[in-house]
Amino acid sequence: MADNFGIKFVGPNCISIINTENGLALPFVRLDKEIITNGKISVIAQSGGVIVSCINLFSCENLGFNKLISIGNKLNLNENDYLEYLIKDPGTEIIGLYLESISDGRRLMDLASRTTKPIVVYKANIGKSSQSIAKFHTSAIAGDARVAAAAFRQAGIFQVENLRDFIACFKVFSLPPMQGPGFAILSRSGGHAVMAADAADQYGFNLVPFTDRFLDEVQSHFRAKVIRPTNPLDLGDLFDFETYIKIVEQVLKEDHVHGLLFQHVYVSRLETAQTRDMLKVISHLADRYHKPVAFCLFADEKEMPVVKNTADYPVFNEPEEAVKALSVSWDHFRFLSKRKAPGPAELKSDSSPASSRHEKEEERPVAMNEVMPLLDKAGIRVVQTVTTTTPDQAVAAAGSIGFPVALKLDVPGLSHKSDQGGVILNLKNDQELLEAWSRISVRLEDFRAGGAARGIIVQRMVPGGKEIILAGKRDEVFGPVIMFGLGGVLVEVMEEVVFRVAPVSREEAIEMINEIRAGKILSGLRGESPSDIDALAAAITAMSDIMRNNPDISIIEINPLVVLAKGAGVAAVDARMMVFSRP
Repeated sequence: MADNFGIKFVGPNCISIINTENGLALPFVRLDKEIITNGKISVIAQSGGVIVSCINLFSCENLGFNKLISIGNKLNLNENDYLEYLIKDPGTEIIGLYLESISDGRRLMDLASRTTKPIVVYKANIGKSSQSIAKFHTSAIAGDARVAAAAFRQAGIFQVENLRDFIACFKVFSLPPMQGPGFAILSRSGGHAVMAADAADQYGFNLVPFTDRFLDEVQSHFRAKVIRPTNPLDLGDLFDFETYIKIVEQVLKEDHVHGLLFQHVYVSRLETAQTRDMLKVISHLADRYHKPVAFCLFADEKEMPVVKNTADYPVFNEPEEAVKALSVSWDHFRFLSKRKAPGPAELKSDSSPASSRHEKEEERPVAMNEVMPLLDKAGIRVVQTVTTTTPDQAVAAAGSIGFPVALKLDVPGLSHKSDQGGVILNLKNDQELLEAWSRISVRLEDFRAGGAARGIIVQRMVPGGKEIILAGKRDEVFGPVIMFGLGGVLVEVMEEVVFRVAPVSREEAIEMINEIRAGKILSGLRGESPSDIDALAAAITAMSDIMRNNPDISIIEINPLVVLAKGAGVAAVDARMMVFSRP
């Protein structure tokens, strides 16, 4: 009926919408108007309970919200419809998403990549049950959660794992942006300063050295003068709130300082009024110098809510929480600084996710001698490969290819060939080839009995190089996804892989290579020659093109792709593919 009459509805199975700008409050649950305040944060959630939790948490942290939208089963309108509205909404400056499922991953990415508003997502329902039956390395590794996490990063969406971090991100995005790694720590406790310094190192911040003139000025206010001040700056010997404020302002004036953490430790409620007044001044200083000052408060459990509820400024609970949140702010600034807006239909032009195009189709494996020409045509060099059915054909193929060669079972879709006795390497002459044929043909007959075997592959050996895995998968939510990582027989054990949603540019391909720890191996270690990074990046973008231009491919996997020395290129040694077909 809604479709017939063009009616849009929220839900079902939700508590609907709260809008603090105009007083709209649709939930059927009772709400305490005393704890609801107007602000600039809007949240979309599939759970009504999460919306109620947000109301309570916002109140505890003295955060105001603009719109809260409980979307339930999202049968008529989904998260992207509401997100598109909030991106255009003048009253919303920060957006939060709590999602248990994603309706259209590409539209979500497209919307997020086009706004300067920070978007924070808490993605639940990330079980791995589907991975237990995976036949491809890629399927076993590329679970829904990992693909979604990669897509979020690619679109500039910040993912959190709990409600505490959800709220912490809202706090930090309420402050001016962190525009660089230069960091300063001021603390009334030396121990807390050390904790904060550890967190700063963990999240990639640089503790900026203070000038001698500034440190002399600070030390002149100390009573004992037994410790030379530095960064972190321990203010434990200083009990003067006006001096604290002067120090904060002086630090913010430093060009190389991009953000500051102020840790305030006290026990007695005698300093509550002074603390509240200091927070007001710090708020003005942060706005004046357009730099974030994360205020971390340590007090007894009765004192904390008093300060939070009376201060119009976000307060953090511990150093790691504050520094982690500031790193998110810095990431957002960097994303906006380097972002190149995609064309009007760049993401949407790709083939649809697997779930929408192939609901009634099955997957069938493709033989390697059919996969290799596809790779070669796309610009990924392949090792010369011939499928044979008799020993004489194998000898002739080896003579044409040139020794040394390898023998492999040609069984479409077969995983872990080496584990099943289906690979024999480095055969140097006809005699070794015939002996190997005799051994491997026994396994060939086993697979022929099941109707799956095509023959035995003769393939030229590739000298040296580093083995990686390069694959494409048609994800049910995000469509074509590219996986790159450490390859060979240990790929599922190490799981040293990264993902990107196609299309993947050369710049993004280089980022993928540098993102994994194994990337250091490719750059050359302990006197080794560096690998051909340019050719590898070209192979990654070629795999992206393959997935975009061939919507019937469900999954394609090169393992290993051998990366040779700089200037020598890459070589696909083994490849498998599954395609959609009508039953």
